[in-house]
Amino acid sequence: MPQYVTRSVLTIVRSFLTYRPLEFFLVPSALCMAAGALIGARFLYHFAHGAGDGHVQSLILSALLIVVGTVGAAVGLLANQLVVNRRLLEEQQQSRRRAEWRPPA
Repeated sequence: MPQYVTRSVLTIVRSFLTYRPLEFFLVPSALCMAAGALIGARFLYHFAHGAGDGHVQSLILSALLIVVGTVGAAVGLLANQLVVNRRLLEEQQQSRRRAEWRPPA
């Protein structure tokens, strides 16, 4: 039973990634960026109150999360462009096949 569930989940994720890549990458990217912004705001709060010296790790984690979110969003946009390109090529191939088709004599 667990193997079936694992294969089914992988199939669902693969098909979602194939047909809706922007949403697939944008949601985790937005979560990373939001977490980075919140941690960055926490650092700025402590820095403004004079206790920012011991919270440098928060600043590093914030920058890392924002960069990971930005890279994930860029990958999502590129994957979405690949899907659009694939669809255009499929349509072009289909119309070319229709134009070249000859009914049997």
